[in-house]
Amino acid sequence: MSGHFLTKKRLFLLVLTVIALVVLGYVTWSAAQVELPPEFTVGRERAAVLSGRIVEITAAVNERIKEANQNDLGGNPEVARALLQEARDRNYEAYRKAMELADELEAVAASLEDIRPGESQRLAYQAVSLELMLVQEYLAYTDSLNQFLDTLTRALGITEPTTRRAIDEAIAEVNQRGGTINRMNQLFVEKLQELDQSL
Repeated sequence: MSGHFLTKKRLFLLVLTVIALVVLGYVTWSAAQVELPPEFTVGRERAAVLSGRIVEITAAVNERIKEANQNDLGGNPEVARALLQEARDRNYEAYRKAMELADELEAVAASLEDIRPGESQRLAYQAVSLELMLVQEYLAYTDSLNQFLDTLTRALGITEPTTRRAIDEAIAEVNQRGGTINRMNQLFVEKLQELDQSL
């Protein structure tokens, strides 16, 4: 009977040890979990929405420019002029969104110090840095796009080959900058996904 008692005692100690290890593991695991400050979480969601909206508007502006060019080549300068004005209006809307995004990123950046140092904090800093570069790129893009739209509006109806080539090259540059903005936004989204996976 004493052998049986030792087995029960051993079993009891084994169960207690397992329970202690599970509790200790849970406490260690939960202490290691990184909590993101609410300002960061809310701000990053707003920033992602604004950033996505800027990309959508940029695509719409580029499409209007292409349509304006086609209408101008097709002999419809008044339709082209209206499309360029629409592109200018959309470009201004995107500029306002970029300024809103800059404000959001300022709030998000202020909350970064509240994230426990380590991989998550590093990824958060990278995501915010990418998005700040996107804002900077977009603000430069809107300025150069406005200048381009002014030039294009003045050139409506001109069919001289060198002018048309210059316009086509400028359109290609606008599209290239739009592509850069899209890539930067995609990198931002990927960084946020990496951050989520690191938590």
